[in-house]
Amino acid sequence: MYGRSGVAQNWKRGLELLQPLADAGDHTTAMIVGMCLWYGLCVVEDDARAQHYLQQSSHPVARWACLLNQDNAAAYQCLLQADNQSDPFVQFALGYSLEFGNGVAKDDAAAAQCYLRAAHAGHVLTCFCIGVLYREGRGVQQDHP
Repeated sequence: MYGRSGVAQNWKRGLELLQPLADAGDHTTAMIVGMCLWYGLCVVEDDARAQHYLQQSSHPVARWACLLNQDNAAAYQCLLQADNQSDPFVQFALGYSLEFGNGVAKDDAAAAQCYLRAAHAGHVLTCFCIGVLYREGRGVQQDHP
């Protein structure tokens, strides 16, 4: 598979290039590296290293990820305090929390709205999430043959 520049994509190498930026204190990069380690994207899952990078970041989604599954209500409140409708990462995390009822009552319609804002801003994973909601007709009108 090739990227937009015609260069072969190498996600593992991309993560290797991001780590020094995260180590140097770039908060958004620390969040991305932490999430990759948490979910095992491009690398083997490593919760301890993921927590290290997520705790380095001041990004609200990093704080949300650190709290998720430990104190879901606090994780959701963290997102509400940072609710920035132009930040696709925040909108994804809000949608995820609403879809799965993490720290808040499940609300597929509200999740769909958050996912749509994130998807329109280019958050790729959210495109998949909103697609699932449309396919299953949860919170939106079902849209598949």
